[in-house]
Amino acid sequence: MVIHYRRILELHNQQHSPRSIATSTGNSRVKIGDTIRRAEAMGICPPFDTTVSDDDLAQRLFPELRPEAKGRGMPL
Repeated sequence: MVIHYRRILELHNQQHSPRSIATSTGNSRVKIGDTIRRAEAMGICPPFDTTVSDDDLAQRLFPELRPEAKGRGMPL
C-alpha cells in the first residue's frame, strides 16, 4: 500500500482531522498519526517544493524502513 506522506501533511496543515485525512488518502489513522508526529518532531511541514515526493518524505520521516542492500542483486 502506498503511503501518501505529502498529502497527509498538506491536509494536516489545512486543519483536517486524522479521520478525514485517512478517508481522503486511504491510509490508516495510525499511519496518519505516526507521520504527523514524526514530521512535527523533525520540523517538516508544507508548503513543499514541487520536487519533493512521497519517497523523499518517507526517507526523511522513516529512515529505518529503507531497504538495505543485501548481498546479491536481482537476476537480469
